[in-house]
Amino acid sequence: DKTFKNHVGSIINIIIIVLLFFLGIAVGANKQIVESFATIGLDAFAIAFACTVGSVVCAWFVFNRFFKKKNHKS
Repeated sequence: DKTFKNHVGSIINIIIIVLLFFLGIAVGANKQIVESFATIGLDAFAIAFACTVGSVVCAWFVFNRFFKKKNHKS
């Protein structure tokens, strides 16, 4: 029982790798996706960049609003 629990993480990782492999095969076999790969890649980059910038801005705001200690001069 403990041995199975110790190996669950490894089993899940292997399953995810296999699923990603088959997803890659399916995407690679689709000519429409392969032909428009540059456009899809540019859109994906723009979305990822916007999400990253948005996350950084939100994290900065939350940190400054709720967690930053205020310096009181006395």
